Amino acid sequence: MISIAITGGIATGKTTVLNQFKLCGLETHNSDLMVKEIYKNDTSTILKIQKILPHVVLNKKINIKKLSESAFNNKKVLKKLENLIHPKLASKRKKILRSGKINNKKSIVFEVPLLYEKKLSKEFDFIVATRCCKQLQKKRALKRKDMSEKKYHFIINNQINNNIKYKQSKHIIDTGIGKNHSLIQVKKLIKRLCAK
Repeated sequence: MISIAITGGIATGKTTVLNQFKLCGLETHNSDLMVKEIYKNDTSTILKIQKILPHVVLNKKINIKKLSESAFNNKKVLKKLENLIHPKLASKRKKILRSGKINNKKSIVFEVPLLYEKKLSKEFDFIVATRCCKQLQKKRALKRKDMSEKKYHFIINNQINNNIKYKQSKHIIDTGIGKNHSLIQVKKLIKRLCAK
């Protein structure tokens, strides 16, 4: 079984490419959705977050907007949250991969935004980086709900330079040319990996 990670800077098309792998019939997992699931259902995480940021938890529910605002305005808070969440994500991925092997899956694809920042590259057999020009990346990011210029620059400044990610990845998919182009790239890559 081949484990594939999709990584890249914010708004470089990771989720689009992940969905294209899914469209081609591969099992896919989105880290952002996995994090949201932890925030919603993991009681121990909710209690720990309540100790760090009491104002973001009400009636045992995390206010994601307030949590995001707190994290992206304070590097220490962001670090504490990452130290809390990333081991849980790693545990979830291991469980998914074990299940995949048992069920004879050919491959499983994960979207892992902070793959290199968190030194997770050895967890995967194959790494795909997404890219687009900086102007398009910024334009896409600023279209997002609850995104501001300040938050965008905070995120960019806390991520490894895109060029370093490209050098370390086995394959690059350019998402700036359009969805049809990236889908063709995904199909070619699947064909190549399945031929191994």
